Amino acid sequence: MIEAFKQVRDRMRPTQAASWQTFILLSVFSVIIAAITSYPVQNIIASCGWVFLIVGVWWFTYEPAVKKKLTVNGLFIGPWITGALVSIWLFGSWQGRPTPASFISWPVISSLIWSTPRFIKTDPTTVTPEYAPPAPEARQDIVLLLLSNLIISCWFQFHFLLQDWLNAYPSLRADDFSRSAFVFELRPQNQMGSRGIEVLDTAEQVLKLRLEGKPWAEVERWLKDLDQEMPAFSADVQKKLPQATENELWDIRGQVTSDQYTLELQAVWRGPTGRSGGYSATKSCQITQSRKVGPPAQFDFNSSAPPAVSAPVSRSVGVVNCDAPKVPERRGRSR
Repeated sequence: MIEAFKQVRDRMRPTQAASWQTFILLSVFSVIIAAITSYPVQNIIASCGWVFLIVGVWWFTYEPAVKKKLTVNGLFIGPWITGALVSIWLFGSWQGRPTPASFISWPVISSLIWSTPRFIKTDPTTVTPEYAPPAPEARQDIVLLLLSNLIISCWFQFHFLLQDWLNAYPSLRADDFSRSAFVFELRPQNQMGSRGIEVLDTAEQVLKLRLEGKPWAEVERWLKDLDQEMPAFSADVQKKLPQATENELWDIRGQVTSDQYTLELQAVWRGPTGRSGGYSATKSCQITQSRKVGPPAQFDFNSSAPPAVSAPVSRSVGVVNCDAPKVPERRGRSR
């Protein structure tokens, strides 16, 4: 351990003032100073530390021995190391963590860092850098590298877009992403099925509030006017569902299927899906008539004798009994 520490210390000791070790040590010093200061001075010092670190790492990767090790199949990957630091500094968090913007910008920034030296040459007389247009074959390499890295940035963007969709619309997880190169960490689950069941269970609660214990004439009138009643019914279901972005993409439908008033509730997914037929879940509810005995009516004849009591009052009311929802099945073939 002591020997390793000595090697690191010797390696980091600047051989001259203008060296990559100097910039790395300045970045470490900036981190220490930033830790004992407060906003906004802390952010300014931290930004200076990032600049020192980027310059130091860029300089270090161009050391002959290091550059040789970082050259793979003729391609020097040092600019991509420097580009990662630049992307985190520009688009990452203040804690130094990469963000989606950091990943998306990384290939393009790295390719620009790789291309910059090809537009600069050293004047042999004054020994100063000056602009020089690259040769035609070098321009072709620059264009191809820029375009290929731009495609990689688009892949990153597509990946994060899909992840955002899956977070906003969890029901999309019912699709099969096992062969996808952009979606990962999907737990095996039938999210569409569980979500559809949740929608139908909520619809059952609303239906019972509407019809359970109500006079049978009112129940029959509601069922006969089902087409006109469904928009308000769907709106009540949406209000009772847990807050989620995808709620508006679930459509609640209903249909009376027999003279005995069997109501078929259906939750239909109208959002994006990989299956041509989409998703749906159903629940059958039997609306039956029952006799409800109420308390007897009492009559007060304004006399000292006990009041007369009528027979118990009986009336017809609606009763709602729903079966368990059916797990959504695939409709059509997967695309």
